[in-house]
Amino acid sequence: DPLSLPRLRLAAGDLGLSGRATLTAEGTQALTVAGRVQAEAGDLSRFSGLAGRSLAGAVAGEVSGRYDLLSGAGEVDARLIGTDVAPGDPRLDRALAGRSEIMLSAARDTAGLDLRSLSVSAGPLALEAGGRIATGDTAVSARLALSDLGRIDPAWSGAARASADWRQEGGAARLTAEGTMDGFAMGIAEVDTILAGESRFSAVVSGPADALWVERVLLDAPGLDLTMTGAGETGARRLTAEAELADLGQLVPEFPGPVRLSGTARETAGGVTLDLSGTGPGGTEARVAG
Repeated sequence: DPLSLPRLRLAAGDLGLSGRATLTAEGTQALTVAGRVQAEAGDLSRFSGLAGRSLAGAVAGEVSGRYDLLSGAGEVDARLIGTDVAPGDPRLDRALAGRSEIMLSAARDTAGLDLRSLSVSAGPLALEAGGRIATGDTAVSARLALSDLGRIDPAWSGAARASADWRQEGGAARLTAEGTMDGFAMGIAEVDTILAGESRFSAVVSGPADALWVERVLLDAPGLDLTMTGAGETGARRLTAEAELADLGQLVPEFPGPVRLSGTARETAGGVTLDLSGTGPGGTEARVAG
């Protein structure tokens, strides 16, 4: 028969913990702990000394699952709810103001971790992720949305969305990402002017997991178009880029007109060689090689 703890309860001021647990032995094949726990901390500031920084807010949550002490396999489902959580970083404090929630469902076996679902909701931020993580065989995807960047930093504004996908099989890996920004501004006039309106970006990097290289990077913004492509093997790789600035006058009023740049960087045994060229307002031309 399993060893059972049908009622577990601890309390200390605004800290509380309750739940139940069982310990089950299946011969010499498994020794499994299973249970459900509810916990709450009404005032995180009492942990500031332990964390080494100022904390504030409240957290409550519930965790259920099982774990085999012999094999390490198990599963967990968790839900955490925060109220005005402030970890002591101004940007995070603003983003986490109000209600925040984390939900997780995951399982682990002898081969790896199955992230069945992960979701985070906090003010302007929404994150969802899932996938499989194992040595030499990983596939994870994530989606992120920021509905109001001004909630993170008062100097910022606009919204952003992005998605990413990571794949690794054996020693080869590939990361793809894409997203959009709408009305993005970060308080730097030159950058804000270029990115005003809707911008789109995408990127792909691949290669050995410990030596990734650019396959493709694209940026399509109202004031700037950028394309980068990469190719070649480690030790002989090259990166080609083309960029067009719609109006240099937005940055330097004395020189209105478009600017076009192109170039290639090549990896060699002796380092990196560059071959860059560009044209600007009034027929200006420039070239750099070496």
